[in-house]
Amino acid sequence: MQILSIIVNWLHMVGGFTWLGGLIFVNIVLSPVVQPKGIPPEFIRIMGMERFRYYAWGSIGIIILSGIFNIVRGMAENSGDPNPLFVGALFTKLVIVAAMIVITMVNSVVLRKRLADAKPTPGGPSEEIKRMGARLVVFSRINLALGVLVLLMVAIMRSAA
Repeated sequence: MQILSIIVNWLHMVGGFTWLGGLIFVNIVLSPVVQPKGIPPEFIRIMGMERFRYYAWGSIGIIILSGIFNIVRGMAENSGDPNPLFVGALFTKLVIVAAMIVITMVNSVVLRKRLADAKPTPGGPSEEIKRMGARLVVFSRINLALGVLVLLMVAIMRSAA
């Protein structure tokens, strides 16, 4: 059982680092380049955002499945009086991750589709494309900030365990 726990914890961390690492790339490298000009749909595809979307959703799936395993295992091992700091940090982490999943859904399903369907205008991106691109950037920055808060909750959980 300990080997399984190690593997599941490793998968949980790999999933989290993949998702958060992609958000760091999008926010620190990609967004500053494309935000002032608007984000044309062709550029998003060229820069690999389409491909990253699959990695992000795969990471989310891994995080959810391994997180459920970790919670069930933790409840079975610690059936006594749980540490309130640990429980509070865990609950906060779950709420933050749920918010991140909703934001990722908006970015990768709603805004991505609208950007792909938007018609470019001669002479550059239309105002609609610029607005949607700006929303994509804002939501992505919020997701990155929430991801950093998740890391804080993990640090609190580790200290409280």
